[in-house]
Amino acid sequence: MNKTSKHSWWAKQWLKIKSLDLKEILLAPNEPLWKKGLAVALGVIIGVLPLWGFQTVIALGSSRVFKLNSPLVVLGSYINFTPLLPVLIYYALKVGFFFQGQPMPFKNFTEISIATAQSSFLAYLIGAIPVAILSGIFFGAILVILLGAQRVIFKKPTSSIQK
Repeated sequence: MNKTSKHSWWAKQWLKIKSLDLKEILLAPNEPLWKKGLAVALGVIIGVLPLWGFQTVIALGSSRVFKLNSPLVVLGSYINFTPLLPVLIYYALKVGFFFQGQPMPFKNFTEISIATAQSSFLAYLIGAIPVAILSGIFFGAILVILLGAQRVIFKKPTSSIQK
């Protein structure tokens, strides 16, 4: 693959995304629900893991490798936005210290910052993996349930005459 064809592929993808409606990209009516749930679950897993600065790139790359809905994977990876980050770090540290058999040195998540996560990085890393997997399963399942309910509630009546 030469350099110009690589750039043209990205340009085609960008034009494809720009020409589609956001609702059409995210909800993709022709895509199975389990695949949408898997896309969000993968994004959440990537978002919770300590991959700061690379989460969007990893989300885009993994969505391409696993042939999942890229916008949903990237949307799921944004679970680590600023107001939720201390909560995620707190639970990852709590699980990490539990697996290490050490007491949790923090009383609540208001005492948690990125600096405390860096000082206890091993506990954070150990705890972030199960927290990421459980969070991914939870949010992926919630998406499947909500979209499934939406399909049932807003189901279009089918015609008895097939064309």
